[in-house]
Amino acid sequence: MIGGTSSTTRAAATVPDAAAAGPAPSTGGGRLLVVSNRLPVTLARDAVSGEWKATMSSGGLVSALSGLKRELEFTWIGWPGAVAGLTGAEQERQIADMHYNGFSNSILWPMLHYCPGEIAFREDQWDAYHAANVMFADAVLEHLQDGDMVWVQDYHLMLLPALLRAKCADQFPHIKLGFFLHTPFPSSEIYRILPVRREILLGILECDVVGFHTWDYARHFLSSCTRILGLSTLPNGVEYEGRMVHVGTFPIGIDPDQFIAVFLFAAPPSGSGKCVLVQVAVPSRPDVDEYQQLRSTVNELVGRINGQYGTVEFMPIHLLNKSVQFDELVALYAAADVCVVSSTRDGMNLVCGEYVAAQRDGKGVLIMSEFAGAAQSLDGSILRKLAFHFALCALALVGQVAEHIVVVIGKLFLQVEIELVKCRRPSASFCAAWILDGGR
Repeated sequence: MIGGTSSTTRAAATVPDAAAAGPAPSTGGGRLLVVSNRLPVTLARDAVSGEWKATMSSGGLVSALSGLKRELEFTWIGWPGAVAGLTGAEQERQIADMHYNGFSNSILWPMLHYCPGEIAFREDQWDAYHAANVMFADAVLEHLQDGDMVWVQDYHLMLLPALLRAKCADQFPHIKLGFFLHTPFPSSEIYRILPVRREILLGILECDVVGFHTWDYARHFLSSCTRILGLSTLPNGVEYEGRMVHVGTFPIGIDPDQFIAVFLFAAPPSGSGKCVLVQVAVPSRPDVDEYQQLRSTVNELVGRINGQYGTVEFMPIHLLNKSVQFDELVALYAAADVCVVSSTRDGMNLVCGEYVAAQRDGKGVLIMSEFAGAAQSLDGSILRKLAFHFALCALALVGQVAEHIVVVIGKLFLQVEIELVKCRRPSASFCAAWILDGGR
């Protein structure tokens, strides 16, 4: 694993892969250790020089903590990915695969996003999930001091708080543990489908503070603690083993200064009767079968639409299966007159805030699904039924984009894309830039 403060990121050998580096300064009586499955950097070996190089990773977690690192220094403990030369034994690589691609993203992620029909529980994946959390606990203990604050991030490490509490109860009795979930937490009727529902809840309840994006997610968690564990709850906490576990809502945001610092300029395209879609599909979970199928579907649909509507001089869809530079992304936001976020379920969706921050003339329109977590703080932009009513989404979009540029961001882009092509007005001249958010 690798750790970094707000100013440095260094590598050091440890179990299973690499370790957190450098002590973090005091933050009010103890150091802050942030623990997540992945690091904010991705390691790759240069093909020419053979040197290891670190590049910023994409994703909502990195965006969420980018502003925090300017105010606090902390040690970030995580996994750099399956990098040749750092991954260790074959057994550890198998554990990492079944932990991340197996239990975390094939079982927990669908369940947390209200897709229980996609869950196929496997005991070996659960064992790997537990084993990976034990490895993280061992790595954290190598750098832990009494009085430290450990902030565990997201659904990949839901067992880690209990493991840390058990391992360091005698040696480090004054540590503080926190957990923040970056996804939704479903209703208890959905959550109770999970065979290991008790183990997951007990893993989290060893924390001092448990955080969620919205009150709905916190309320569902409290309800699950009552219905599954029989615990007494209050609106802001759970009584567990003679102490109060505080449960709260802490909606994450973005760093608006980053957007102000970028020069924003874009001009509408010339021409008539053209719908241009620039689809930036940031790679996400490429080893998960469902994501591979989704990518194949997208590629097939793009080829079919381009073949039907494209000419020698004009191509309606430009597909980029890669990350986009920050200044280029901001330019797309700034050039867009409309942004549509059509999530079926989304923990928060920082894209909404990013789009608003990039609007310099105040003319941009944000149309957002009620199922995005950001809908609770940006409720003036909600369009009911947007996520599941494709024709409604298309009509709302077309009503805004005549002679304009539009950014469309969402999971259900295939249906909306078809409607855009069907509904485009011959007299309208506009460019549609579509950003697939990759789970943010």
